Amino acid sequence: MLEAVVELADHAVEQIALGGSMPIRERYQAVLEADQRGMLTIPGVLLVGAACAVLAAGELRRADRGVAPSR
Repeated sequence: MLEAVVELADHAVEQIALGGSMPIRERYQAVLEADQRGMLTIPGVLLVGAACAVLAAGELRRADRGVAPSR
């Protein structure tokens, strides 16, 4: 069985068997989608972290308004 190496990016190299059950184009698309799905992880985590920070800051501000200043 022949094998082809497809380089998608610097960090992703996929070996694709020629003549297998799945055509090369479909296999390439599957690998490409899996690679792109991973690119959304870091921005997603940063977005969730920023949202948590904003909500926590708002809760702290609201809690501080209810406390009378000490003399």
